[in-house]
Amino acid sequence: MNYSPWKSLRSHEHRAVVTVITATRREAGFTQDRLSAELQWCRSRLAKIESYERRVDVPELIFISRALGIDPCEVLRRILSWTPPAPAADALAREIP
Repeated sequence: MNYSPWKSLRSHEHRAVVTVITATRREAGFTQDRLSAELQWCRSRLAKIESYERRVDVPELIFISRALGIDPCEVLRRILSWTPPAPAADALAREIP
């Protein structure tokens, strides 16, 4: 696997991190405003993470997980097992000549 930390933004792994963080936040019933307040962050910091504009480092992932009341190891398990959703059937139909 060719890995470059400079190209990780919007990579499969980055998409997994963002998708799991966002889904976990919603499952916990938190808005971006509420989670940002819990973390004592500006909401724009969390918004940039959730809009794929900013990477998350390990300590931040731990802080986010704990603020949501979930074990950081469980969040990491979810990230590692994440697979992107299959393309919608209508999108596939458009691609078939």
